[in-house]
Amino acid sequence: MVIPVISVFASWFVSFQSTSAKSKKRHRNRFSWLAIFLPASLFLTNSVTANTVPGYTPGELSVSPSGAANYTIPIAVPPGTAGMQPSLSLNYSSQGGNGLLGVGWSLGGLSAISRCPATIVQDGFKGSIKFDNNDRFCMDGQRLIVINGTYGTDGAEYRTESDSFSKIISYGTAGDGPAWFKVYTKSGQVVEYGNTADSRIEAQGRSDVLLWNVNKISDAVGNYLEVSYYEDSAIGEYYPVQIDYTANDAMGLLPQASTQFEFESRPDVTNVYIAGSKISTTKRLKYIKAYVGGALVYNYSLYYENSSSTAKSRISAITQCDNTGTCLPETGFSYSDGNLSFVDTDLGSGGSTGYWPSWSSKSSQSFQFTGDFNGDGITDFMYWDNNWMVLLGTENGFIAENWGKGGGLGYWPYWNHTGYQSFHFTGDFDGDGKTDFMHFTGTTWRVLRSTGSSFVGEDWGKGSGLGYWPYWNQYSSQD
Repeated sequence: MVIPVISVFASWFVSFQSTSAKSKKRHRNRFSWLAIFLPASLFLTNSVTANTVPGYTPGELSVSPSGAANYTIPIAVPPGTAGMQPSLSLNYSSQGGNGLLGVGWSLGGLSAISRCPATIVQDGFKGSIKFDNNDRFCMDGQRLIVINGTYGTDGAEYRTESDSFSKIISYGTAGDGPAWFKVYTKSGQVVEYGNTADSRIEAQGRSDVLLWNVNKISDAVGNYLEVSYYEDSAIGEYYPVQIDYTANDAMGLLPQASTQFEFESRPDVTNVYIAGSKISTTKRLKYIKAYVGGALVYNYSLYYENSSSTAKSRISAITQCDNTGTCLPETGFSYSDGNLSFVDTDLGSGGSTGYWPSWSSKSSQSFQFTGDFNGDGITDFMYWDNNWMVLLGTENGFIAENWGKGGGLGYWPYWNHTGYQSFHFTGDFDGDGKTDFMHFTGTTWRVLRSTGSSFVGEDWGKGSGLGYWPYWNQYSSQD
């Protein structure tokens, strides 16, 4: 049974209903379909097929402090020894990105430590990830604050910024940073991050570690679980493949229970770059299977569709089945794609109309650029009129500023230099989070590095000799 989508204007609406007269008589308190109207335009339904039993896959609805609509489905696994077992979930957030479970969805329960940029508030300076000693570390999004030793070195001790009362120590050296971490929790557990080759995700072509995934959790009496991962360093892809548990180091017991993850190829391959290191996502999670002694106990199947507006993967249904193939009613999800269109908004002139170029009166009328020149996350506008005129974007309009020549006349573009006037580029060339400007003079690259309030001109030479600067007039693509 599918519920027609009518409206999402109400704040929260939950409805439960039986599927048939038979199930109604026998299971008056069972739910055969579930509809939850979310502000995020996600809709849930449960449908019944021939091999289903009464019931439903449980889930919990919540709102995050930032206003995101969240829906969490806990994953059932066989119990471990003394509670040492994975705590997994399928999590939806209306503010989520496009990951291993498609848009908005993620797999919860697998912790990780990652590199994160320095900030003025926390570190006294603003930085970006560069795989150097200015990088900082975050555990599940929480900044690590060093309390003993030097940040990122062997033996340094940390706490989370919002104190979780865990003792965190970095060990070894891998490139410019630690090889792995060990965390001592207030409950007495010891958690290792990146202490196996597959859980330690290196940046492409480097020995520096980008991500330290959890690889082992143990308790005070030797019970433990281990997590293994797949990594393809050629394209920068990684994902979990198996969790083994019910093992004990002190008694020499090997794992008897496991949870396995199976993936399928996806049509919407994504590629992102962190400090030049590529991270690809070519797969999406298809099955979560729980085993005891090699025998299947539970199986979760994830079904996908592709958005009609963005073509991105998103979960359309989830089924939970046992080892006989008998399943709970399928939980379905439908989404409101919305109407993708532009809205005409007057943002003002940003100070005075003198800061906006009169294109028809200037010989350099085509030399305008967009970028985040002050690094605040909002797109700005810039053009050349014997000085760099910058209109800094805000949420409500522009703030106009004159950033000068940025190093003298030698650093402003050779607009009239025959054959080179179109060879100018914008980008974050120094990795500080602010857009810079670069142009080719015919013999050298000149860069205007943004400070956030002006430009600093630098001569970057030819790169690696004459053979590496472009012979623009030899290529049909020079424009």
